[in-house]
Amino acid sequence: MITHYHSSMLLRVSAFLFISFQAVYTQPAAEYPCDTTIRNGFTERGEGDIVYFKCNTNHAIINGPKSAQCINNVLDVDKLPSCQEFQSPKTRAHLTYEDVECSDENRNILKDSIPELFAEMKCLLSGECKIADIAHGCIHGTKIQLEVFFDYPSSDTQYEIKDYIDNKRYLSRRKRNTFPTPDQNNANTVCNPGQGLFDVGNGLFVCISCALGQYGENNECKLCAQGTYSDAEASTSCTACTPPATTLTEGSVAASDCVEVCTLAAVEKGTYQVNSVNKAAGDIVAKDTVFSLICDSGYYVGGGQSHVMTCGVTTNVLTSCYQVTREPSGSNVYYTAGGGTVTCKVTSATAPTSFILAKSDGNNDMTNWDRTTTSASSTASGTNDHSAEFTGVTAGTYTCIAVINGAEQYVPNTAFTTVELSVSADPSAAVTKYVGESATLTAQATYHSGVANTVITWQKDGNVYSTDISSSSDSSFFKSEASFATLALANRGAYTATASFKDQTNNEQASGNAAFTLNVVGLLTNPVDSFSGNLNIKYVVEATAQTIKCKAGYSSTSVGVKMQHKAPGASSFTDLTPTTGPTQTGTDNNEWEISYVIASAATANGGNYRCIIEENQVTKITGPEVEVSVVEGLNVEMNAETVCGVVGSAAVITCTAAYPDSQTNEPYMKFYKVNANGDDTLISVELSIHSFRRQRYCYQR
Repeated sequence: MITHYHSSMLLRVSAFLFISFQAVYTQPAAEYPCDTTIRNGFTERGEGDIVYFKCNTNHAIINGPKSAQCINNVLDVDKLPSCQEFQSPKTRAHLTYEDVECSDENRNILKDSIPELFAEMKCLLSGECKIADIAHGCIHGTKIQLEVFFDYPSSDTQYEIKDYIDNKRYLSRRKRNTFPTPDQNNANTVCNPGQGLFDVGNGLFVCISCALGQYGENNECKLCAQGTYSDAEASTSCTACTPPATTLTEGSVAASDCVEVCTLAAVEKGTYQVNSVNKAAGDIVAKDTVFSLICDSGYYVGGGQSHVMTCGVTTNVLTSCYQVTREPSGSNVYYTAGGGTVTCKVTSATAPTSFILAKSDGNNDMTNWDRTTTSASSTASGTNDHSAEFTGVTAGTYTCIAVINGAEQYVPNTAFTTVELSVSADPSAAVTKYVGESATLTAQATYHSGVANTVITWQKDGNVYSTDISSSSDSSFFKSEASFATLALANRGAYTATASFKDQTNNEQASGNAAFTLNVVGLLTNPVDSFSGNLNIKYVVEATAQTIKCKAGYSSTSVGVKMQHKAPGASSFTDLTPTTGPTQTGTDNNEWEISYVIASAATANGGNYRCIIEENQVTKITGPEVEVSVVEGLNVEMNAETVCGVVGSAAVITCTAAYPDSQTNEPYMKFYKVNANGDDTLISVELSIHSFRRQRYCYQR
C-alpha cells in the first residue's frame, strides 16, 4: 500500500485520488470474463478466481486494492484502482563554508568542485544516484552555502550519501555540513512543484503529480478547500468560485462544481436527509436539490412524518416537527348535551398564530372540514408551550391543528369523537294516574363506544329518591326505572333521572337529565273530617251551622271533585252544589277544596255524605260514605248561678243536661271557669255523674 509522506493527509489524499482516476474497461476475454485493463496498468490471473492489478513501469497504485475476486463474472470491488506515474525525488545536502570569502568567484569554484568531491561515492559510481542540481549562496554576507540535490531510488542510497558527507575528511573545511536522515517527513527531500512525496514501500519514496482537485505544497498534495477547485494535474494552487457560488465539498475538480447552495438550519425534533443520508446543521446542498425533513418518532410536520423540500424554494423550507395534543385525551371524549370544552396544545419555539378545531365531514381532505379558529393562542410563562380552548363542542369527529409560520401542523390519525349525551324519558310528557293504579317511569341512556360505568340516579322534588328503583342494560343502552305497583298520593311529584358517563380514565365526562312529572289523582279528605266537634261522633245538633268539605289532589282541568248527599230514606246520592270552591290550597297548586255550608241543621240534612272525583263527568274515585244524624239539642241547667263557701269547705255546683231518646250516646260534660277577662278555662274538678230517666247530673264538690 502506498502512503503519502505526510501521515495526517493520508486519508484525505487517498480518498480523492481513488475517485479522480477512472478505470478504463476493455471487453473481457471469453475465457477470463473478469479480466480488464486499469489506467496505466493491467490485470493478471492468479490462482482460482483471484485477479491481480499490475502497473506499468514507473507507475504505482496510489489508492485501491491490489487484487479482487471474480464472482459470477464480476469483480468484487467497488471501483478499480489507477496506476500513476512517479518520479524519483531529490534530496538536498547543505555544505556551509565559513572560512571562505563569499564571492561569486569562490562560489563558482566550490560549485565546480562538487562532482570531484563526490566522485568516489559508490551510488554515483554504480548509477544508483546522481547529482541533479547544485545551488549556492551567501549566508550573513560572510559564509558560502552550497545546496547539492541528489536523485536517489532507495533509502539505502540516502544513508550512503549521509555517511559519505560525514566521513570524508577533505570536506572538513566546512564547519557545518548537513544531510537529512532518510525519513518520509524529511523537509530536505524535494519534489517538483505540484507534486507530493509518497512512500511506495521497501523504503522507496517517489514524487507523484497531484491529482485533479488537489494542489502541491511542500511535497504534499492537499485537497482544494470548499469554494475552490483544481481542473489540472500538478496544480500548485486552486481556483476560487465566483460568489455566491461555492463547492459542496473539498477537492472539487471543475468550474462546474461551483454551484449556488442552501445552508441547512438546525432542526427541532427532526433531521434533514439527502438521498437517505442524514445532514447536520450547517451542511450545504446545491440549489434545486431535493431534501427531506424526517421527524422524530411521535412528531409530525404538516400532518406527516416527513416533508420534502427543494433547495432555493424558500416557501416550503420547514425547520421543525411538532406534536399537537389536546385535553381531554383519549380516543373518545364525551360531553354534556349542549357542548363540552377542548384544549388544543403544541410545544414550539415559534408561537402559533392560531389554533383550529376542524370537524370532519367524512372525507380525508381536511381543507373542506368545518373549522373553528382562534385568533391567538395563550403561552405558558417562560415556556414554549402554547394552547387554545374551544367551548361548546358538540357531537362530531375533530382534529386539533396549530398554525405555525403559515403552515398547518397536526398529528395524523388522532381525530377524536365527541358525543352528546342521549338520555330519554318514557313517558316523555307529564302523566296522570289515579290512586291505586300502577305507573312506571323509564330513563334510558344510550351507550357509546368506549363509555364505561354509566350510572343513573334519581331525585323527587329535588331530594334523593331510591325507592322502587331498578336498573338493566344491554350492549346499546343503560336503563333505570321507577316502578309503582299501587299508586298513592305520596307518589305524585317531579322526578329527575340523571345519567353520568365516564371516560377511559374513569373521569366523569358527561351527564344529562331525563325529567318526569307524575300526577296522582286522589282524595285528600272525607266529609267527616270537616265536621265540628268530636270527629268520632257523627251527629249534628239541629239548628246548628255546619260546613262540610271535600279536598282532592289533581292537576288536569278535566278532573274535578264533587260532594254527594243521600238523604234519610233515599236510595241514591245526589250532587251538592258547593257553597265555595273549587279553591286551590297547599303549596304545589295541585290541591283543590270545595265547601258546602249548612246554615241551620235540620232532619233533612241527615243521611249519607261522600266525596267523589270525576274526569270528563265520569266518576273515577268514590270516597267512603259518612252517615250523619241531626239530633235535638241538649237542655243544660245549673242549680244556681252563685255558690258561696268558706275557704277549705266544700261547694256543690249541679248542671243537668236533658237529651232525647234518639241519642244513644251519653253526652260528655265539662266545667269551664269564666275568668275576669272573659276567657273560658277548663278546670279539673272531681265530678260525680249519674243518669236518671234520660237526664244526666253532675256535681262539682
